[in-house]
Amino acid sequence: MTLVDGAAKVVTNSIQVLLNGAALTPAITQASDVTTISATPPGVLPFLSSNNVTLVFSDNGTPALTRTNQWSFTVESSLPKVLFVAANPAVLNPSDAAAKARLESVLGFEVVAVGDTASQTSDANRKALIVISSTVGSGNVNTKFRDVAVPILNWEAALEDDLLAAPAAGVTVASQTQIQIANATHPLAAGFPAGPLTILNPAQSVSYTDPNANAIIIARLADPTVGNSPVIFVFPKGTDMEPDPTTGAPFKAPEKRVGFFLNNDTFVNLTPEGLKLFDAAVQWTSGITNTASLQPKFDPPVLSGNQLTISWTGAGTFQEASNLTGNSADWSNVSPQPAGNTFTVTVGAASRKFYRIRQ
Repeated sequence: MTLVDGAAKVVTNSIQVLLNGAALTPAITQASDVTTISATPPGVLPFLSSNNVTLVFSDNGTPALTRTNQWSFTVESSLPKVLFVAANPAVLNPSDAAAKARLESVLGFEVVAVGDTASQTSDANRKALIVISSTVGSGNVNTKFRDVAVPILNWEAALEDDLLAAPAAGVTVASQTQIQIANATHPLAAGFPAGPLTILNPAQSVSYTDPNANAIIIARLADPTVGNSPVIFVFPKGTDMEPDPTTGAPFKAPEKRVGFFLNNDTFVNLTPEGLKLFDAAVQWTSGITNTASLQPKFDPPVLSGNQLTISWTGAGTFQEASNLTGNSADWSNVSPQPAGNTFTVTVGAASRKFYRIRQ
């Protein structure tokens, strides 16, 4: 933090820095008319926590003035980030909610959800992947992300022409359970052999598109009554796509572009094979293949007599706190760390306790 003097000078011994209401000990240097202030939190702030900073200082004017400045910040996680574009991020439909949960809990991403209308091109900044759900209105997204150098996994078929993946928008077809793997050697085939593959149970609608001829086709429709249009296709970075519709200039994929067969309500009906295809699509498109680790999750506690047993899945450090004030110093590691992801405590033997698993 930097303060620049005006007619009056900052009085250094008046400076106070508070984090979430708790006073910090600031380091202060003053040179000429510039006062520089820094302060270190008492511990590591939890990922995704929201924090408030207050800076108070006085000057040597007559009369002296005291000023208070406040601002807030959120601690970013170290996880790679996915921008998830959906119709309404506040109320995701069951399939969008399931897709978001899988991105987080199985594939190890932090998901930033944004609505189709509110989304902006700048939302792509510092993201490892953009995922576009078919619940969006294609006109609300349009070309916002067409030119960004961030990989895109898209299952809004009506958006494929806006992304310049196809000369015309894709469509959907109802009552499908299978697709046809056409390129078994590509990573997006997830190791499945060429031929029919059951990906939905019960039958649901799927999206398909007839993309630009330079697309690599991974899978096609398996229903001969509706043709064999592609349902999974990719454009590697730098591949020629459709020309710019305004200028006619050639357009190359700024990053990987992937069209996928999902539709509004299909994710919750994916078979294990369908989920495997989804995982492969996310990992290949993002280029991140080492994040598939379950996030920690508590099991229901078990009370037997006055013994409460807490168990959980996933990895992390088991921590406890006696009070929660919003300060990271509230938490301390349980020592020794419980073996086998199981911890037993005697109820009523001490004051209340809070427990968490920290990664």
